[in-house]
Amino acid sequence: MALRRADLGHAGWDPVCFTSVQGVAYLMPALARYTMAPDFWPDREWYAVQMVSHLTFDGPDNRLVHSFDVEQKEAIAALIAWCIAHRAEDLAHYGDVDAWLSAAEIWQA
Repeated sequence: MALRRADLGHAGWDPVCFTSVQGVAYLMPALARYTMAPDFWPDREWYAVQMVSHLTFDGPDNRLVHSFDVEQKEAIAALIAWCIAHRAEDLAHYGDVDAWLSAAEIWQA
């Protein structure tokens, strides 16, 4: 089964919020692809807006940070660094720069 962007809803209804940590880990490659993709879904906001909320929820007590192994944490840290470096204009447009910088602190390997 492929994860479609439409499956992820919007920030007000994102099924990832109700998914187990193991489920999020399984879906993370697809979630990362949607996060890295340009904002080109006219009926949806850029998925990175939702992703950063998953990565920063509860700050240093984030359920994913405490459940992912070292390699998974390094991959998330790399995703965050990539977004900050390559999607800076989009992050600024959505007002998420501070959230992504917080995510970088939380996920530092």
